[in-house]
Amino acid sequence: MSTGRQQLKSTKQYLDQRGIKECWFAYFGQGVLEPHYYGVPSKPLPTADSLWMNERIDVPPSIDGIVLVSAGVLSGFEFGPAPSTRTASFNSSVQLRSSTLRSSS
Repeated sequence: MSTGRQQLKSTKQYLDQRGIKECWFAYFGQGVLEPHYYGVPSKPLPTADSLWMNERIDVPPSIDGIVLVSAGVLSGFEFGPAPSTRTASFNSSVQLRSSTLRSSS
């Protein structure tokens, strides 16, 4: 079984155990492995791949609720070697406040 499939099955199990019925998901494998196929009740968030493929993903300016970010997206490796300021830049553009994700752009 591929690692991506196992990750999605584990994500589904994690959400089920906590009674989570909906969430937002920035998933590295989106488009190849669909979270919904594995029962993950999520709405997609943009990733480097979706931006590169010019895929339109509608996201409101403010998101309330659970936000999942896959390790592949979080690592940022799709953007290539990063300057040491990438994390600081990310932290200044996204603020987490009491389980609400708000974009400052």
